[in-house]
Amino acid sequence: MKRTPRKPLQGLKIVVTRPRDQAAEMIAQLEKLGAEAVSIPAIRIRPIRPNPELDRAMSKLDKYLYLVFTSRNGVEIFFEELKQKGRDRRALRHLKVACIGPATAQALKLQGVKCGIQPRSFVAEALLAAFPRDLKGQRVLLPRAKEAREVLPAGLRGRGAKVDVIPVYESVPMRPAPRVPQDTDIVIFTSGSTVINFIGKVKIPKKTRIAVIGPITKAEVEKRGRKADIVAEKFTAQGLVNAIKKYIAATGAVAGNPGGKRA
Repeated sequence: MKRTPRKPLQGLKIVVTRPRDQAAEMIAQLEKLGAEAVSIPAIRIRPIRPNPELDRAMSKLDKYLYLVFTSRNGVEIFFEELKQKGRDRRALRHLKVACIGPATAQALKLQGVKCGIQPRSFVAEALLAAFPRDLKGQRVLLPRAKEAREVLPAGLRGRGAKVDVIPVYESVPMRPAPRVPQDTDIVIFTSGSTVINFIGKVKIPKKTRIAVIGPITKAEVEKRGRKADIVAEKFTAQGLVNAIKKYIAATGAVAGNPGGKRA
């Protein structure tokens, strides 16, 4: 009788800390590879409402040349507010739209908007490099998270742009603080905000490996005294799943077995 081939992540318990409404696709990918994927959200996304700053920006969209999105959340909340004002994508026809990452580009596509400036690397530094060197007097609208790095707006202002940074959502810690099962093999972090609201507030077993979506998230993990064992080469959810698969194939390592090897 033929034995069923062992799946690449079979026997692993992997905790996904993304907000619950954004975790389904990653969980499905992990389960397809044989893992037991557990959703333990570190945060939930809360739109900032009322938002008079955003109201003012939307009343003068014709004054901007660039519209910049750094996350799917920013896209969804921006267009929801635009719709509430009885407007749609046609109000953005004159704008050059820039974004970070395929998930953000896809969220824009669902709104009927093409991301015209999209770097191959999914970090603020790469997006900044994609802009013209001289932006003197040009206005940029950047709707984003309340908690975010200043690399992009500072860099654009350094090139002469007038940048309006509008916080449109915030990451709120889950209450009560979640618990990580002791037999967890890997905990996944997909953003700096998930790290900030998880490590130090939630006990992660020392033997548990940590997987992160990219260098910014890795830095947040290390800042808190833990090691990022697995770092995605491509900074996407699929890239992170692939990195976990590659790590396990190379090491066979899991937390729950003696010697850290799969049985």
